[in-house]
Amino acid sequence: MKKVDLGWSEIKGGIVLGILNILLLLTWGKPWVVTHILTDWGTWWLKVLGMHPEKWAYYQEVYPEAFFKTTLFSQENLLVVGTILGGLFAALWHNEFRPKKIKSPGKFFLGIFGGILMGFGARLALGCNIGNLVGGIASFSLHGWIFGGSLIIGTYLGILFLKKYIL
Repeated sequence: MKKVDLGWSEIKGGIVLGILNILLLLTWGKPWVVTHILTDWGTWWLKVLGMHPEKWAYYQEVYPEAFFKTTLFSQENLLVVGTILGGLFAALWHNEFRPKKIKSPGKFFLGIFGGILMGFGARLALGCNIGNLVGGIASFSLHGWIFGGSLIIGTYLGILFLKKYIL
């Protein structure tokens, strides 16, 4: 497949995503969220495996009003699935999809551990980059800008850590 160049810079793409998110907020009444839905998916699997997460403090204190109220074909689920598939199709369209061989079991488990930490952090923050940053800024909330500044500082520190200890 030939690589297609649409001539979109990161800035133009960001502006388009921002406008689309504002339109989503105006038509849907709430900003774009992802980790809320991923929490629902994880909770569903825990219930399939015989666990009872509805008894956990998180679901009783932080998340009780939304516990399993989303359905498979809800707007939220379809938007998250569309985001994942859209990213995959864009990568395939531009010949940027390159699965890599895992170099060692240590790297594999380090990646799993990092993913768990990211998910845990997203739940502690009550949202991810999309909900807190993009949704926060689109809804003209100060928390979006604070989250963005914190994200920049955290990314810088994370890169320093990776360069010193991992790479």
